[in-house]
Amino acid sequence: MAQRKLFSICNQLFMGSNLGSRYRWKNYHSVAHVTGTGGMQKHIESCGKISKNRIEQKEAKITQYFNSSENKSKDLSIKQKNKITNALAEFVVLDGRSFETLNGLGFINLIECVLTTGRTLLESSNMNANDLIADSRTISRNIDKMYEKRKSQLITLCKSIKSFVITVDFWSERFTGTHYAGISLHNVDGKFKLHSFALCCRSYELENQTSLNIRKLVNSILEEFGLSLCLSSYIVSDNENKMRCAFNDVKRRGCSDHYLNKIPEKTFTDEKNIELQEPQKMFHLIKEIVEHVRRTHRQNKLTKKLQTFSKTRLNGAFCIFYVFNEIFEEIPQVLNTKHLLSYSLIDNPRECTGFRLPTY
Repeated sequence: MAQRKLFSICNQLFMGSNLGSRYRWKNYHSVAHVTGTGGMQKHIESCGKISKNRIEQKEAKITQYFNSSENKSKDLSIKQKNKITNALAEFVVLDGRSFETLNGLGFINLIECVLTTGRTLLESSNMNANDLIADSRTISRNIDKMYEKRKSQLITLCKSIKSFVITVDFWSERFTGTHYAGISLHNVDGKFKLHSFALCCRSYELENQTSLNIRKLVNSILEEFGLSLCLSSYIVSDNENKMRCAFNDVKRRGCSDHYLNKIPEKTFTDEKNIELQEPQKMFHLIKEIVEHVRRTHRQNKLTKKLQTFSKTRLNGAFCIFYVFNEIFEEIPQVLNTKHLLSYSLIDNPRECTGFRLPTY
């Protein structure tokens, strides 16, 4: 208050003189320095040579430095965000991708490219890819909700199905030894369009895989969807005895792939057929070489992993021939003298897949 009173007295004493004007101008700056921007505002108002409008035009607005996240949240509602999250969860499931794919640089770049294209149509949007994509953990939590929703839809659909086919298969995971069961449903609608659905793919938790337990599992899965085996339903499975016994009271059809797999299997392993001695001899030579390479741990010197023959593996005979043919020139470097002799008996690598078999 004392400074303002002193300033008022000095202003009255020097009013009207050039010296007073200069003194008043200097004191305005002194007061502005002491009191902050209030004195500067008085200086701008008192100086007639400076246009107030010009100052405002050149002056940077503080709003230019505000984060635009508030505007972005208004553009993207919670409903839209959830819709995108559900679509990303479906992308992971349908395309068999990991949740971390959604955080990858390539995927983010793809979304950014789509948004950039969209901005050319609507330039008012300032959104980027990270505003749209939820965290991978958030998306993973939506899988269970999506499963329950789709399952309820499938249960409703199954109520209208009059006839159907199910495919049953069991397998074991190689590293953990866990047994799994898979059941799929197939139906042709009134427009002759085939529909296929996976009813289950879960670990097999029963004591053993006897025919009674297999049938018990299949019946329980079908009951979840309001289905049951009857005269208008078919079972497709492999040709194992336990599968035949499990479904001996319904219409069962063997798997066509397993039937086709029997052709090369018998071709190379059935020694009773004299006409097939030549391909069988070559098969045993290749099988012996492959087993030697795998047994001596020299596989790491080859660009591809040689496949051993297994009767239970689908298309096992073709796999052993195909890979052997692909790296035919590399194999001698991992063989000893004995197996090099066996290798030399295979004159042409194309013989592995190019010979003609007799037809029946």
